[in-house]
Amino acid sequence: MLLEQVVIMLSTLPPNSVIGTSLTNTLIRFLWADLDHPPVAYVGANRYRQADGSGNSPWDVQLGASHTAYARSVPPMHPLPPNLPDPGTLFDALLKRDEFVPHPSGISSLLFNFATTIIHSCFQTSLADPNINEASSYLDLSIFYGNNQDEQNKVRTGKLGLMHPDVVSSSRLFLMPAAVTTLAVVFTRNHNLIAEKLLGINEGDHPDVVKYKEDTEKDPKGLVQQDEDLFQTARLVNCGWFLNVIFQDYIRAILNINRSNSLWSLVPTGVIRPPLQGPFPRGVGNAVAVEFNILYRWHAAISAQDEEWIEMEMKKWGPRGKQPVDYTEEDFFTVYFNMTKALGESQFSPLLLRERWNIPGIKRKSDGYFEDRDLVNILSAATKNVAGAFKARGSPAAMRIIDMMGISAARSTWGTCSLNEFRKFLGLEQFTQFKQWNSDPKIIDIASQLYTHVDNIELFPGLLAEEAKPSMPGSGLGPGYTVSRAILSDAAALVRGDRYLTLPRLSNSMNANNFTVYQFEELTPDLEGGSFGGVLGKLFMRVFPEQYSFNSAYALFAFSTPATTEDILRKLGIKQQY
Repeated sequence: MLLEQVVIMLSTLPPNSVIGTSLTNTLIRFLWADLDHPPVAYVGANRYRQADGSGNSPWDVQLGASHTAYARSVPPMHPLPPNLPDPGTLFDALLKRDEFVPHPSGISSLLFNFATTIIHSCFQTSLADPNINEASSYLDLSIFYGNNQDEQNKVRTGKLGLMHPDVVSSSRLFLMPAAVTTLAVVFTRNHNLIAEKLLGINEGDHPDVVKYKEDTEKDPKGLVQQDEDLFQTARLVNCGWFLNVIFQDYIRAILNINRSNSLWSLVPTGVIRPPLQGPFPRGVGNAVAVEFNILYRWHAAISAQDEEWIEMEMKKWGPRGKQPVDYTEEDFFTVYFNMTKALGESQFSPLLLRERWNIPGIKRKSDGYFEDRDLVNILSAATKNVAGAFKARGSPAAMRIIDMMGISAARSTWGTCSLNEFRKFLGLEQFTQFKQWNSDPKIIDIASQLYTHVDNIELFPGLLAEEAKPSMPGSGLGPGYTVSRAILSDAAALVRGDRYLTLPRLSNSMNANNFTVYQFEELTPDLEGGSFGGVLGKLFMRVFPEQYSFNSAYALFAFSTPATTEDILRKLGIKQQY
């Protein structure tokens, strides 16, 4: 009855009362804020995700779509010196790995393999125009499903919403360590499991029930619509699985919550309504920015085993007799095009069957699928392998040309801001001395010679060579402080801006009515499932039911090395349960 009491009180005040006018205006602002202005969703509009990511924002349908320009978060206002260090010199002095240091939190290589799938879902710089992002700016699994309708059609069978066996749309993943592509295959298999269940259970209250009936086979147009509805609904559910792994497993490890029995997780999708204010925005769209393209180059975290594989592959496909550390940009593209050509795809014939591509080290069976045991062996090996620690001089030597190209793009193509300008944008204190950025005397000496003043540190080396945070409660990832803050801000924007993940008013957003009760319950984190709400283990057991036991630590805690997991479980007093 508060509203009525306020109205009664206001009605007793004189017409020209200053207090009455102020309170009336406050009431109007409060009532105005109850509704979205303009609306964030429309009935019947963009029921499913578009293949290219368009239509996520109802106000700007191209916002965050694939093949659109990167956003810019921070304008470069500080004039950098005209004679900046040569990119190769910069890499050799500040970034090149001097020794492998195991990750202090015991994070497994698999976590960073999974991070690669997230990063490449949202960042794919065009070779023709580096200002263009060929991926969408949403967690829509575009690297698995394709960045446009033509690519999506190539991974689909065209029947019952299914994808081809163990198919992945992006050839880039097959050029990376095997665990990256294996994780992709996990999600494409999950898609088919979802589609089969949607058809098999066919819940009576599901809005598409009429399209799932068996007698649809007598109707050719109905078959096409059935395939479309099953595929697109399965894709939405699969994206929900991906989101849950991010927040229930990945972010928990990043924040070191995986070392406790806490059930809390940082999920930014819910309704936020501050007192006397309208709802905090969500579902308004998103566009990834060039600053974050740079920020996510976590090459220091590459494991010793993945470093060895990268070095070997670059030698195999690059110029004979030349070491990868000496590669030029031309040499790098020689490696890239030779590897894609070996897959059966090249710049001249990009339309060959994706279901024939092989994961490095294993081959497909005659039915097109990989052996379950081979895939699980790859995942288990990545869990055993400890990731590298974030630090200056942490990037493998074979990544030299890749980082050099990144430094050049940041300078010449994108004109990015300085490190201090980015920190100011994030609300962080700006560095006034080199030792605040990195306390290592050797790094201070080199940086001061290269940049003269801390304000001149560029964003690329500034982020990658910043002193790492220690592993401690609330901080498990251990990058520099700037990266640590920025990735959480970006995660909130990336997820909260996606209306398919946040708005229950949408016809096919994440709710029980639209995903079916069965699929929604499958998506809901099991707080009693043995991993404190983790979802990745549940996904592995679902996709490989004969390969994992119900209490397998390799499945339930895959983002930590076995030794780390054993130590955590022992301290929690529950080691005997696994």
